[in-house]
Amino acid sequence: MGQILRDAGLRVDVRKYSVRVEEDANISFEHYGGDLGEPSVEAFADSKADVLRDVEKVSTALACAGVVHRFTVYDEGETAIAYFHHQLPRDEVV
Repeated sequence: MGQILRDAGLRVDVRKYSVRVEEDANISFEHYGGDLGEPSVEAFADSKADVLRDVEKVSTALACAGVVHRFTVYDEGETAIAYFHHQLPRDEVV
């Protein structure tokens, strides 16, 4: 995962149980080590625009590498404001 994101030109910090993308938004893939349960993703930034731009960059990098994924971005009120995916539509169960 880290190499895929680096190859796309993103700044990445790989740790034992997480992969962090450190752009304008900080995007963290947590519990990524495989033995802590299902991975989760969180993103934080100063603006929605920063989050949306950087999540789109991550989604594009994963799609170019053939990684099937789905990200739904929510605002602070828990309203879905964007959806990015590669070969995994909203109605398809993981």
